Amino acid sequence: MKANTWVAVSASRMEHVDPAADPLINPTPGDAPWRGASGQYGVIDAWGSAVWDDEYMDLWVPIGGGHNNYGGNEPYKISLADATPAWRMMRKPTGAIGNEILLRDGQEDSGIYADGRPRSVHSYNNVAFAPGVGPVIVRLGSTFTGSGNSNKVFRVHPTSGETTLVFDFGAGVSLGFPAGFPSGTGVGSPVNAAACYDSRRNRIYTVGTGRNTWLAYCNPASGPGLWTGGHVGSDPFYAPDGYHGVIYVPTIDRLLMLHNNPVRASLIHPDTGVVLYDLDLSGSFDSSLETSTMYGFTWCAELGCVLIWNQRGNTTQISMLTPQGNGLTSWVRGTLAVSSENTVVPPAMSNNGTFGLFGYSSALRGCYLITSTKEPVHFFAIQ
Repeated sequence: MKANTWVAVSASRMEHVDPAADPLINPTPGDAPWRGASGQYGVIDAWGSAVWDDEYMDLWVPIGGGHNNYGGNEPYKISLADATPAWRMMRKPTGAIGNEILLRDGQEDSGIYADGRPRSVHSYNNVAFAPGVGPVIVRLGSTFTGSGNSNKVFRVHPTSGETTLVFDFGAGVSLGFPAGFPSGTGVGSPVNAAACYDSRRNRIYTVGTGRNTWLAYCNPASGPGLWTGGHVGSDPFYAPDGYHGVIYVPTIDRLLMLHNNPVRASLIHPDTGVVLYDLDLSGSFDSSLETSTMYGFTWCAELGCVLIWNQRGNTTQISMLTPQGNGLTSWVRGTLAVSSENTVVPPAMSNNGTFGLFGYSSALRGCYLITSTKEPVHFFAIQ
């Protein structure tokens, strides 16, 4: 690829591996038990998210759907290192032939189906990737078939796609949260919450929404009994109830939390939990960046900045947020140049936001983008 240009990675679309269309998977052709209101389309459109494995160059959608949109809990993966990348369904959904259990069982608040697997959920930014472990579903918000939420953490096996319960933030007392968790102080709501991986400390952080929210973490490990976790610092903070996302910025050793509508930027110290609210943001993003829904953003080590995408119009454009000085007080908004030789125009954002469907690969030196089950993955090359 030429620098600063887009490409459609392949003709493969996630809809090509819809379990409802497979007679060897779906026990009720024409109306799959996990269909919900939108079918497989809801994996992406219903506030879906994704994670990236930079070692193997695999793009994962670990879980999606949720609420009334979709009940399938099957994970998907596309390997961009393949000569012809194609979406794969890594495991059949709960309720498939051979595992025909009731999905509409009234157990939304448990976060799990009767087979112990996680219920499908609006994934928001509640997914992360831990090297050596694989994709992690950090918390469960807006579960199928209602609005149930759960603080359970599931690992997705990178080869089989099978999910394993490895941790539970609901064990409030054992994690050091004050009395009254989870109804009082604790990890906050998983609805619109966010998670990220800190490579320096080998931690997955979760930032909930609401008042009296602690920065909480778990330490990924190879086995479910080996995970540990707790919360950082001695005081809770307030995370606005709107959408937000969080990433680890290694150059300043801080967590950057971005909120939508209006865009607000905060820094969280990963050792003390102290929050520096409302960084000074100068400059401007691309005028077509949509901030009424949650935008996708990612740290780009090669450019030393945050890259942002959530476009309804001018879809070739990526916005930037670059730290100034020591990066602890001021950042500058801007736009990333698109080559005059670019000929590919990616589709518009998903109706409900981009979340982790946009991210950066150091191995490939560029950005991946998922917009729909009905569209191919797109990729933007950096220099």
